[in-house]
Amino acid sequence: MNDFLQAPAIEALPAPPTIEHFLFEQPWPTMALLAILAILAWLLFRARKQQRLGVIVAVLLLACAGGIAILASRVTTDREVVLNRTVELIEATAKADTTALRDILDVDTAVLRSEGSIRRVLPPSRDTADILAQVDRYLKGQYSITSVKLPNRQATIDGRNTARSQVRVAVEADALSRTHYSWWRLHWARGTDGQWRCFEIEPLWIQFVGSSSGR
Repeated sequence: MNDFLQAPAIEALPAPPTIEHFLFEQPWPTMALLAILAILAWLLFRARKQQRLGVIVAVLLLACAGGIAILASRVTTDREVVLNRTVELIEATAKADTTALRDILDVDTAVLRSEGSIRRVLPPSRDTADILAQVDRYLKGQYSITSVKLPNRQATIDGRNTARSQVRVAVEADALSRTHYSWWRLHWARGTDGQWRCFEIEPLWIQFVGSSSGR
């Protein structure tokens, strides 16, 4: 398939743990289910002339829903943190904010790995300083970005202190006549200070350029 204009099939990252996802990250479906069960329980017991018991069961179910809402508001999973850091990295790059970007990248070891067709227009970067220099050189001038959106974001925790995120980026720029799309994979490590920092940037596909597997 020609991947010049349209992205090839990008393999999705592993799905998050189901219980963690529906308790902490997306609690609304669980809360809605408990609310529906509360209504059904109340109707069922009322039909059986056990209205008081129905009220008790319904209140308990609604209390569970409220407890989940409180718990979700107070717990931020590692996956959510990595997703937030991904947004911060993309936005800092789009703004050519090298000061903010330096805080998100691993100071010593961050690299940009470029393969396939992408290598021709986006050379690999050896270290963090090289990445920041490229951002400063290109995104503060001719290719400055006016708008950035992230229509698809994914993240997975690979180990206690390692993670990956994957993002589809849509940008608009004065030098572009239309919205430009690309896919990126970011590799993260948690430092001794508890902060997640990106140590490897991997472009998977760039519109009008091709994919990392193309030639």
